[in-house]
Amino acid sequence: MTDAHRKKGAGRKNSFREANSKERVTPLGYRFIPERRPLGRPSKLSDILPSILARTGMTRRLSVEKFQQCWKTVREQILASRGMILNDDDAVVSGFRGGVLSVTVSSAPLVMELSFCQREILRSFQSEMPDEKIKKIRFVQR
Repeated sequence: MTDAHRKKGAGRKNSFREANSKERVTPLGYRFIPERRPLGRPSKLSDILPSILARTGMTRRLSVEKFQQCWKTVREQILASRGMILNDDDAVVSGFRGGVLSVTVSSAPLVMELSFCQREILRSFQSEMPDEKIKKIRFVQR
């Protein structure tokens, strides 16, 4: 490289640093640009908590926990009356999306048994959790 090329490169580098004078450059070349935060009064926790929960995915986890609790009561009411005994691991609520509640089941014969009483299970879920718009239950084998 000639001296003219070195001078041009140095000039660009200096002009860039001059343009962004607020940034800090470490000896290894990393640049830290300070964030601009709006000044004002502190926000209420009740105002920012829903957005934080949505960003972290905690709202979905909490809703799945609600469905799992409801599943335990439905299982005790309906399936025990039909003579079906299930362990906690045999059928587990795995998700809720677009009005469809997914239940993961351990075996294919159990999927068939549960599909026979699917309407009854759906009605009891809808009565236990009226805020959630459950349209359909899907039983999926592991």
